[in-house]
Amino acid sequence: MPITPASGSDRRRRHRYYAGLPARVHIHGLSEAASAELSDLSAVGCFLRGEEVSFLAAPGDELAFGCVLGNLGVALGRGKVVRRVPGDGLGIAIEQANDLMDLLLGGLAREKEQAA
Repeated sequence: MPITPASGSDRRRRHRYYAGLPARVHIHGLSEAASAELSDLSAVGCFLRGEEVSFLAAPGDELAFGCVLGNLGVALGRGKVVRRVPGDGLGIAIEQANDLMDLLLGGLAREKEQAA
């Protein structure tokens, strides 16, 4: 039986991959960056998990985030908050990402395929 949004399933259109990486988050209008965990990632969105960051932004706020990928550099993304879970984190619609963010997503997808 197909799962539909009416049945309470996950309504995401793209598969998300667990990342579990530390991230720095720069919220438009705030002078200092916050720390969060890039909990999961898809081609169009992510979840930034962190109690502090969950109280600093609201739906519609613009932000940028980055994760250091060792000697490769920093994976960067920019987007808008689409969901806020106070005490847990922020759902982000990614509007722009650099090549390293794309590389990270591809690597996470390959890991998931190899584990299956």
